Amino acid sequence: MLKVLYQAYKELIILYGETKSIDKIKKILKELKMNSPDREHELSMICFRLGESLYEKSNYQEAEEILRTIIEMFPESFFARYSYYLTGICLFNMQRYQESINWLREALLKFPENSFTPFALSYIFTCYDKDEQIPQMIEDHKQFITQYPQSKYVACFLFQIGMAYQWQNNFATAREYYQKLIENYPPGNVFVIRAKQQIEKLNKETHNITMEQP
Repeated sequence: MLKVLYQAYKELIILYGETKSIDKIKKILKELKMNSPDREHELSMICFRLGESLYEKSNYQEAEEILRTIIEMFPESFFARYSYYLTGICLFNMQRYQESINWLREALLKFPENSFTPFALSYIFTCYDKDEQIPQMIEDHKQFITQYPQSKYVACFLFQIGMAYQWQNNFATAREYYQKLIENYPPGNVFVIRAKQQIEKLNKETHNITMEQP
C-alpha cells in the first residue's frame, strides 16, 4: 500500500506541474480516500508534502490552495494543524496581512499545543506592524483576552499591547499592561521577564526626560 501511495504522490506532483489544477488534485485525493479510508494520515501527508514543496519554491498562491485542500478534506489529520499555520505564512508572504492574522489565530485556537505557536504569535504581531494597524491590534488583542481569559496566549497579548502603547508614547497605559502581567503570572514567565525589562526602560527614559527639563 505504501508503494501505491508513493506512486500517487509522484503522480500528483507531475499532474500539478502540468495542469496547475486543484480540482484534478482533489478528484484524485477523493478517489484515494474512498479506496483507502484507513490511510487518511498518509494521504494528508502526500498532499502536505506537495504544498510544502510549493511553499519552499515561493509559489505561495499555489501552496495556499493545496494546504486549504488538506484542511477541507482531512480536517482531523495530523497535517491539518500545520496546514493552518503554513497557510497563514503563505498569506503573509503575499502581503495579505489581515487574512494571515485570521488563519494564524484560528490555528492557535484549534491547536494550542504545537511547536509552531511562538512563530505564529510573532507573525501575527508583524502582520499588524507591516499593515500599520497597531491600534487595531490593541483592540483585537483586548477582544481576544475578553473572549478567552484562560488562554495560554493572554500573557503574550498583554505584553504586545503594552509594547504597542509604548510605541505610541502612551507610557502610563503601557506600564499598566506590563504590571498586569507581573501581578498575574509567575516570575519565570518569559513575558513577565520582558515586562520587567520594559518597565525598567520606561523608568530610565522618564528619569532622563525629567533631568533634561529646566
